[in-house]
Amino acid sequence: MPCVAVTAAPVLLLGETGVGKEIFAQGIHAASPRRDCPFVVVTCGSVSRELLATELFGYVDGAFTGARRGGMAGKIEAAAGGSLFLDEIGELPLDLQPMLLRALETGEISRIGEATLRKVDFRLPGEPQEGLSLAETSERDLIARTLRSCNGNVAATALALGLAKSTVYAKLRRYRIRADLGTAD
Repeated sequence: MPCVAVTAAPVLLLGETGVGKEIFAQGIHAASPRRDCPFVVVTCGSVSRELLATELFGYVDGAFTGARRGGMAGKIEAAAGGSLFLDEIGELPLDLQPMLLRALETGEISRIGEATLRKVDFRLPGEPQEGLSLAETSERDLIARTLRSCNGNVAATALALGLAKSTVYAKLRRYRIRADLGTAD
């Protein structure tokens, strides 16, 4: 973990619900040069798409009916200089993914209803694998978890997921999941 903590490289934390991904992310943050800055957590699966956009990016006064006077900074801005951990990142809606990726790539965001860009600096432990969308990362996790709960039995996994056995095999190859253990190579 110390090797990962001192770099600015994105880190993918995969694991079933309840295995401690957030605790591991806190450990990375605490061992990093960003340790004196905020560690902010957003649980993507517990917030609707519309609210998630305002939670992450904030909004300006008058952006929508019921918006707080003066607007509100989002969690990305709240994590200034520190880390933003997106729990259940696979639940991040597809239409929000480009906005988040832009923030990561350019270090800029726009609050909802705002035309100007704001500079942001944060680390995201939990970023999806390169080459996989957040939806694919979520699907990979679901298949690996189901396969593991079925003791590596592909036929039982296919039945549990409502997929054809050939489809499960194709996804195992696509995501490089070993059928014998339900883990990545």
